[in-house]
Amino acid sequence: MHHALVLFLAVTLAACSSAATTTSAADAAADVAIADTDAADVDADIAFTDAPLNCSDLSQVLALQYGPKPGRACTAVVRLAVDTLAPDAWNFVCGPPKAITETDAHAAATAGLPSGTPGPGTLLSAASPTDVYVFQQWAGDFGSLSVVAAQSGLFVLGSHLNYSAAAATYFPWWRPASEIGVGCGTQKETVTTHLYDLAGDSFPATQADQDAAIAAVRATALWNAIVPMEVALVRLQFSVDGSSKPTSKAQWYVVFGAGLGG
Repeated sequence: MHHALVLFLAVTLAACSSAATTTSAADAAADVAIADTDAADVDADIAFTDAPLNCSDLSQVLALQYGPKPGRACTAVVRLAVDTLAPDAWNFVCGPPKAITETDAHAAATAGLPSGTPGPGTLLSAASPTDVYVFQQWAGDFGSLSVVAAQSGLFVLGSHLNYSAAAATYFPWWRPASEIGVGCGTQKETVTTHLYDLAGDSFPATQADQDAAIAAVRATALWNAIVPMEVALVRLQFSVDGSSKPTSKAQWYVVFGAGLGG
């Protein structure tokens, strides 16, 4: 029963708004195979049925769509709630694996910036990272953050920065965290983390903050599906009243990829 539910949900997850009906298991499998190679289908919203979906089933569905697979490199971005650090939104990008350089990443970041925004600026990450390239730019009181996946060369996270107000992300478009199975247990695999703390020097992130951010995303079906080995933690300024008054509040983003498969 669970296998049938997982297959049905995988097809539903990958279907376009003009969804075709599936008449047999063979047709369903074909639909999934097609969806895996069609970016427009893969980017469709996840839909749920009235049937209860447990964490194991959801992990299987997410692994089918975003997990390690030859010829596909996916990177997920999970936004955490400011006050609780619980996942409150997410999205992903997937594309063919592509070996890129810093120059390639800079070009991808430039292309992802809104019109009129200064270029990507300074590289904050390593020169040849295995997870993401992270760039920061300031022009007076305003700036930008750009994150590019090292395994695909795709733009995965972009935010406006402001010395006197909260950062404002413009990419990706956010999807509800309910899609990734919040509260689905905790994996114990060791991961390498890279912190990019752009929330100001008055209240720097502590190790406890980083551990809490990682723990929040570990407890999702998405993490179980991907089991990342490397995670980028991006921490941006958050302001309740729009003032530049130092605050301990910050917006966290957890960025991780699924690898390339075997």
